[in-house]
Amino acid sequence: NINISPISQPVFWVSIQENLDYLFSDFTKRLLEKCPDLSETEQQICWLSKLNIQPSGIARILKLSRQAITNARSRIIKKATFKEGRSISFDHFIEKI
Repeated sequence: NINISPISQPVFWVSIQENLDYLFSDFTKRLLEKCPDLSETEQQICWLSKLNIQPSGIARILKLSRQAITNARSRIIKKATFKEGRSISFDHFIEKI
């Protein structure tokens, strides 16, 4: 059961990243090799997505609207593929990393 309360302290994000990178073989490094210009928030969206947290949960954690998460996911897939993408494309992209 994952707590989807807002995360505001940077130390929690460091812990999430370290544990995710341990569980998924340097996920962040591989992500940034494919998309070197991701913002901090975009990286957080990718981390949470890799943990299978739904966009509505990501919105609550990041204190953003559901639409902001949808827009960010589209931006991320566009940065990765240089093409417009849908949420299914984003999900496949994150799954493969």
